[in-house]
Amino acid sequence: MTPEERLAEALEQLTRTTPASTARVATLDRLRALSESLLSAEVEAARQSGVTWAAIGSVLGVTRQAAFQRFGTRKTDERAGPMQVDMLTEAPARAQALIELLVAERYDAAREVFDPTLADALDANALAEAWTGIGRSFGRLESTGDPVVLQTGEVVVCEMRLELEAGSVTLRTAWNTDGTLAGLYFVPVTE
Repeated sequence: MTPEERLAEALEQLTRTTPASTARVATLDRLRALSESLLSAEVEAARQSGVTWAAIGSVLGVTRQAAFQRFGTRKTDERAGPMQVDMLTEAPARAQALIELLVAERYDAAREVFDPTLADALDANALAEAWTGIGRSFGRLESTGDPVVLQTGEVVVCEMRLELEAGSVTLRTAWNTDGTLAGLYFVPVTE
């Protein structure tokens, strides 16, 4: 039975239960659990198809951060509180995803991972100007090199060489342990 069929069955059962009864309370609780499970799966599918946390938050009436905290990849360990994203392993994929958003000129989507300080310092227009400036100087992106990742204190730094038509640039990203981007630098490679 699909999740939708289970939800429809629980809704039908609700119409058959006596109001103000424990049976109705139990049925409503089942409906809540089923709809929450279905909502989580739908959010995950939407994210995999490119829907932003901002768009999901908007339809749910919450901020993108609240949507991410509710449905994102972080899990909770009751003893230690929220577990931190393992940035040593995730930083390269996050840096690559950031580059893909920049190439696609999706600057607002790229900024969704910025921490508050970086978001205040670098709005979508400034980010667009920085990326298009790279393009004016070095041409289109042709390939990316292997990432180099190191941890410095609470920040994980990921460097990736960007091979462009007329030169190379090192992309340096600095990630907080909560998965937000604290720093973004494009450093021309001089050879």
